[in-house]
Amino acid sequence: MLTDNQFESMRDDIANLHVQLHVVAREDHVPEAERFNRTVKDRIRANYNILPYTHFPPVLIAEMVYSAVFWRNMFPLKGGISHTQSPSELILNRSLDAQ
Repeated sequence: MLTDNQFESMRDDIANLHVQLHVVAREDHVPEAERFNRTVKDRIRANYNILPYTHFPPVLIAEMVYSAVFWRNMFPLKGGISHTQSPSELILNRSLDAQ
C-alpha cells in the first residue's frame, strides 16, 4: 500500500491485515497515485463539459471533485489489496448499499 505520512500512525493496524505499507516522501511521484489523479480530473472534466452552464459556483466544482473521488473509491480496484472490498470500505468502513 503506497501512502503518505498520514497513514504512518496506522502502520501496526495495517500490518495486522498482512498488508505492506510503503510511506512515500512528499515530493516523490507514484505512478498509481498519478493515474488516480488523472482519472479523477477526467471525470470532473466530463461532468463540467456536459453541464449547460457558463458559470460554475466554487461549491459546485468542489462537489464535482467530491463525487468523482467518492465513486472512484466505492469499487474494488484491479490489483488492489482486496478483490471484494473497496478502498472506501477498507479505510473509512463505508460500504455501498445497492438496495
